[in-house]
Amino acid sequence: MVIISIVVGIEGLIYILKAGTADITLLIYPAILIITSVFLMIGLGVYQKISLQAEKLEQD
Repeated sequence: MVIISIVVGIEGLIYILKAGTADITLLIYPAILIITSVFLMIGLGVYQKISLQAEKLEQD
């Protein structure tokens, strides 16, 4: 999941560099890619926190 998030973020950055030089209206797609990457990382962090709490409850 981390690798997918990193790839999506890098792809968004590459598209921003390409689209920013050509036309400013083309920046919507790369912005969506970067936002998606951020939400993937946040979701992964929440998942890990919930998993850790569940493991602690299971051990008790």
